[in-house]
Amino acid sequence: MVGERASTMLAMVVCIGILLACKAREEASPVDTGVATTASAPVASSVGPVASTAPKTEAANAGDVKRFPDEKKLDEDAKLEWNSSKIRREPRGGPEVAVLLKGAAVHKIAEHAGFFLITFQDPKDVARTLMGWVYQDAFKAAAAHFTGPITMKVKPAASCAPGYGHYENDGLDVCRRECKQHTDCPSSFYCGDPEPVLKWCHEEDPL
Repeated sequence: MVGERASTMLAMVVCIGILLACKAREEASPVDTGVATTASAPVASSVGPVASTAPKTEAANAGDVKRFPDEKKLDEDAKLEWNSSKIRREPRGGPEVAVLLKGAAVHKIAEHAGFFLITFQDPKDVARTLMGWVYQDAFKAAAAHFTGPITMKVKPAASCAPGYGHYENDGLDVCRRECKQHTDCPSSFYCGDPEPVLKWCHEEDPL
């Protein structure tokens, strides 16, 4: 009787041991979910170096800037050379968009009648792109300007000194500085052509 009871208890212990061993093996083995796993790829940083040129994205004021059917398309990075350059909505006297300083990085997108259409970072908000027209010479190193007087009194027989021409308009009768380019005039003047033959230095800068 005692022998049968001992055999029964031994069998129970063996069974329990086998069950525990199976359970431990199941917990140690990975569960097959049917989905392949791979190592996580590193996330690239979204922060890059500050662009050294003006962005080529759509300008915020594109609808306000005048375009021309015969303008020449460009795609060129450049830097301004004038100490300050007026950027306008249209060539020659259009509403002013901004004033950019020497060294400003811009992108040329078109050319028309001696002016370049450029895009550039808004000086007041670098996250914003603007566009406008700038005079072509703004990309050339500034040359020395003429420093003499803009007008001289008319001499007898309306003879004027070299570089001056007889100018009579609205009661003004003087010898006025003639010019072919802006540097023929003082730095605060510009070379314009209201007359059909001669160009004169004028006080109001349309650029």
